[in-house]
Amino acid sequence: MTAYHEAGHALVARMLPHADPVHKVSIVARGMMGGYTRVLPEEDRFFWTKKQFEAQLAVFMGGHVAEELVFQEVSTGAANDIEQRDEPRPSPWSPSTA
Repeated sequence: MTAYHEAGHALVARMLPHADPVHKVSIVARGMMGGYTRVLPEEDRFFWTKKQFEAQLAVFMGGHVAEELVFQEVSTGAANDIEQRDEPRPSPWSPSTA
């Protein structure tokens, strides 16, 4: 299931023109993480466009959708993606709290 889940993230990131490129995919479990897909921007980013945010959300949901399509159910790995998506991200418009 992990391979399909991570492939879902990677495929969505690869196909969307405004998504960051896939840097690495692993299905080797590490601690609580069953696998991961690492996407990295090609250059430093100080501003995000709406299309980039939408692409990032689609990449987060790619694993969830892949599981639903293949297995007709979702795992706790997909739930973690939703939690990750809901966590606030640092904004370039917000002053630093450091």
